Amino acid sequence: MTATGDTDGSVTRVVRHGPRLPLGARVRCKRLFIETKASDHDAPLEDHEEDFSCPRLDDEVTLRVRGWRLRQIIDDDVIRHDRFTPARESTFVVDDARTDASSSEVCVGFEAAALTMFVGEVCGVVVPSGRGDCFEKEPIESVPRDCYVEWEIELAKIRRKERLDALASARRVLDANAVVREEANALFSRGEYSRALRRYDECATELSRVLFQAAQITDEEMYAIAKMAVTVNTNAATALAKLGRQTEVLMRCDAALEIDRTAVKAMYRKAIALESLERDEEALSCLRDALELSKDKAIREAFVRVRRRIETTRSVESKTERERCVRMMKATSEEDTTSAVQTTFVGRMTSFCRRRPFLSTTIVLAVCTVAVMCFKEADNEGADNKLE
Repeated sequence: MTATGDTDGSVTRVVRHGPRLPLGARVRCKRLFIETKASDHDAPLEDHEEDFSCPRLDDEVTLRVRGWRLRQIIDDDVIRHDRFTPARESTFVVDDARTDASSSEVCVGFEAAALTMFVGEVCGVVVPSGRGDCFEKEPIESVPRDCYVEWEIELAKIRRKERLDALASARRVLDANAVVREEANALFSRGEYSRALRRYDECATELSRVLFQAAQITDEEMYAIAKMAVTVNTNAATALAKLGRQTEVLMRCDAALEIDRTAVKAMYRKAIALESLERDEEALSCLRDALELSKDKAIREAFVRVRRRIETTRSVESKTERERCVRMMKATSEEDTTSAVQTTFVGRMTSFCRRRPFLSTTIVLAVCTVAVMCFKEADNEGADNKLE
């Protein structure tokens, strides 16, 4: 193996999604260089197409951990302290359903980064630390506050999972997806809803593809595929509900109901999603349809709960409407009283003074002046009479 420089320079990417990566965790992956075989420089490009494609879920990959670097940040500069150990290899299945995140010996940060790499690529990977046993342990006991550890890993090999081709028979598709569905159910029971959802999605896609080939399958196979498709979509809706993605729950339930209009579980799951979205009228309609097909206790309780909430909402709205009408009638009565007062002389004068304050002030001053003058003249006439 010889190292070749990366013609595009360093490529840094931030990985936010991985099979077991906790919500909110981020893995920084920086390409350092690419390892190529010296004897392969003259090989046709199509011979390397498989090597230059990233791993897929359920593929078996081999990661080679070359060592680690302690990077120290001083005055906005990064100081490198390289510490290399003998390379160790780790072979694992990406998102292996047989193990959970807590018991896996694979660093979930490395696993997430591997999904963005291709064979021969060497990357510097910074994974979150202190987030649980599933993450790579720090190489030293205590990392200073102004430092972080960057691991150097290489994707050495990919062993692709055998997948069904487009011409696979309906029976093979049923058998293969039955296994995947059981894996998803096991993951769901362990509370790993995101990983279970990925497998439900895979089953739904494969089964939908076969349903479009209805002319090539028997009625018995058609019934079995349709039944499994309804179950898978309903289970996917349940996983989405656990993840709080209620809008997507509606889409999955609709997909199940398009295949089977009598799928009671899909109706119930859709109604619960509508209730959480505060679309109570639609939820009540779905629950009413489900009750016609099943008298399940959970459906009856949900129906009563939604109906009571609708009645309470209507009662509150009715009370609010009555209060608004009373306020309007009271305001109208006050306006009528004001109009009656304004019909009198005093009322008209008061209204005039409110509308034209400056003019009314001038008039009042003039009236007062005339009154004073009249009183003075009356006093003068009284004095003259006394003198005579």
